[in-house]
Amino acid sequence: MTIRILALVSDCYGVGGGIVRYNQDLFEPLAGEAEIVVLPRYGTTKGASPPPSVTQLPAIAGRIAYSLAAIRLAWSRRPFDIVFCGHPFIAPLAWVIARLLGARFWIQGHGTDIVSDRRAIVRQAIEAADMVSTVSRGTRTSLLEWADVPLHRARVLPDAVRLHGVPLQREVGRDLGVHVVEEVGAVGRGDALGALHGGRDLHFHLRQQLLLL
Repeated sequence: MTIRILALVSDCYGVGGGIVRYNQDLFEPLAGEAEIVVLPRYGTTKGASPPPSVTQLPAIAGRIAYSLAAIRLAWSRRPFDIVFCGHPFIAPLAWVIARLLGARFWIQGHGTDIVSDRRAIVRQAIEAADMVSTVSRGTRTSLLEWADVPLHRARVLPDAVRLHGVPLQREVGRDLGVHVVEEVGAVGRGDALGALHGGRDLHFHLRQQLLLL
């Protein structure tokens, strides 16, 4: 049975930026296991090329308009198994939608977003999540100092780097004593990042995260 994920994010396909790249490289390995519907706050669908099982809808920047559109989307295309929240400022809305649908609730934190928005309603939403993933142990530590999240529900899915097109990348790799692959995604390229998980393929790692939700 295909897992259905509603992804409420700041931005994803069609624009640039670190969170954008992270979201793309998170969704791409999940696309083999899940059908993902993405509703961004910002960006464009023009020039976007998500995997076949990932559908990105047009962005809606206004907070009220976005909230109404997200609720309408969630209800009209239900059921969803998981509501993914790509940024803490969307957490209260995503929490409400997850409860409305009876779906699992997954929040992603990136860094300063964890410490910059400490409204009580955001903390309550984070504490209600079935899983909170962060890009680093440092970010997870900052989260756990503020929100009461059981350690087993606070996961680290780390950033990495893209080396494609960087001059002298292979020479730099040799200087560092590592093998440089052509391209390494922020989350989803299994061979390279899998080595960071004790040699386990990251696609498998992410599938296990879905099963734990």
